[in-house]
Amino acid sequence: MFKREWLRFWTRDALPEKWDKIILSWDMAYKEKPGSDYVVGQARTSSW
Repeated sequence: MFKREWLRFWTRDALPEKWDKIILSWDMAYKEKPGSDYVVGQARTSSW
């Protein structure tokens, strides 16, 4: 679980110069059918 106070949001001009961790997560559909789910990707980072 994540606590809301752990989350931060940046604008492009205020991004940190270096990230300590970058975590990528993908949920992909492997069959192209009308009922298939969308492909979703997330990028999560941490900078201490």
